[in-house]
Amino acid sequence: GKALRQCGALLGSFAIASAGTLAGATLAFCSSSLGIQRALMTSLPNGDGMKIAAALLAKNIGGGINYMAVCSCLNASPESIAAGLCVDNVMALVYFPLVSILASKYEDLSDNDAGEANAEGVSIASHERENGDDDLSPIEA
Repeated sequence: GKALRQCGALLGSFAIASAGTLAGATLAFCSSSLGIQRALMTSLPNGDGMKIAAALLAKNIGGGINYMAVCSCLNASPESIAAGLCVDNVMALVYFPLVSILASKYEDLSDNDAGEANAEGVSIASHERENGDDDLSPIEA
């Protein structure tokens, strides 16, 4: 009820991003032309490639705790867990600068735009306090 209303668009965005992450991983796995299935089976000892791929998918949706939880549930070896974290960190070193470069083409929001958004957030919070709905008040930046 109330928690879902307060999450609003953020929850929808999270659901779309999670579905996109899952769809991308599924498409990559099903693409036989890339040979990903064979690589996952042979890349790590004990056939842990699939386990680590699943754990990385979970990490991309829910964070590092999910990574460790999936690795634990699937009994991935410590060496494979470390290799997965290493690959994830190396890819982050490529991904984040690339996203930053791509985003540098666009202007930041002006201070006036940010002020209007904050004013709206405060008015929503004030309205909720007036109506006694301040149990889960939004976090102010």
